[in-house]
Amino acid sequence: MRTAHFVCHAWDLADQGVELSLDRLVGEVGVDSVCVPAVTDAIDVYRPRGTGESRRFRTDGGIHYRADAQRFAATRIRPVPASWMKSRHVLADVAEHAAKRGLALRLAMSCCLNRATAERHAFAVCKDAVGECRTARLCPSNPDVAAFVAAVAGDLAEQFAPAAIELENLGFGFDAAGSPEWIGMHVGPLERFLLSLCFCESCVQAAGRAGVDVTTVRERTVQALERVFGGEPARDESPDELFARDTLLADFTAFREQAVASIVASVRSAVQTELVVADPGEWAVGGFSPRGLRDACDAFRAPDGESIDAGAAPVESPYGVQPARVQRRFRCGPPQFHQASDLVRSVHRAVETGCEAIGFFDFGTTTHAGLDWARQALRFARRDAISS
Repeated sequence: MRTAHFVCHAWDLADQGVELSLDRLVGEVGVDSVCVPAVTDAIDVYRPRGTGESRRFRTDGGIHYRADAQRFAATRIRPVPASWMKSRHVLADVAEHAAKRGLALRLAMSCCLNRATAERHAFAVCKDAVGECRTARLCPSNPDVAAFVAAVAGDLAEQFAPAAIELENLGFGFDAAGSPEWIGMHVGPLERFLLSLCFCESCVQAAGRAGVDVTTVRERTVQALERVFGGEPARDESPDELFARDTLLADFTAFREQAVASIVASVRSAVQTELVVADPGEWAVGGFSPRGLRDACDAFRAPDGESIDAGAAPVESPYGVQPARVQRRFRCGPPQFHQASDLVRSVHRAVETGCEAIGFFDFGTTTHAGLDWARQALRFARRDAISS
């Protein structure tokens, strides 16, 4: 194991005290780095340790640092500062005090899922087959979005010199205000894929230039969705099975994957730091294709909470890369784990199968007991590594 970090939102560090929090993470938990989300979607959480004035924290999201406006000259999208910051520049304080303690700084950014930014830049959001805008989702195929994401990454790299930048929520997605099941719809993997398809002006134009018959793709998507809206059961078919018999949709999906890959390539050209791409979980829904991303990024981060079978072969990876290029993150409590031994075992298995970067999520919502679980997991993993 090369490194272990704890995800720490800037507001949690500020409310508890940046120096006190970092001292606790180093001295009690034993991590060697912290990962601060610098750009997020809206967040509404309870903080079990009672950090700050309230146990509950809410933010509409946006950018959680002071952006350099000159960095964004190449895009019409402007950074939207998170309202909780007011005049504070917490991330700068975190970077300074982390360096004094020998803690490496990692930064995470929600690339395309960002309600605060999307609501102020309606021209850049995704639009589904029936013409409804995704008010929280920026479209990856929009040139302004690609330029914006690259500008944020470049700004973070220049201001804070992080050891790594993690790209989260990269790609398309189905982001309803509530679960579709709440309104009587039967939605499975195929239906989520169809609902994720974007037909905004950028997608229509770019896919058309790529030779895709977008009009027919949209008509077929609407027909399928009308059956969903009509209450028909979810189809027992995966997106991959659909692609095998519908080459037009397969071509449209390939276009989506290229749009996502182009964003990563743009970020790669803007930063020299380690670049980590977070797996969104449903590849077809997000337009996620490791094959098109692995040359531009240094590592992938497996979905949070993904189980690791004992004895798994170190060379096995869905990303087509060596295990050292697959990073993992764990919650220090429910719903992923209900006792310390389960977390200890999972971290040990991850290290045993070749994972070199372990993360825990997240400092503000982890109980006192959960922090101790992380300490036990790291201690056991390191002790086992030394003895072997």
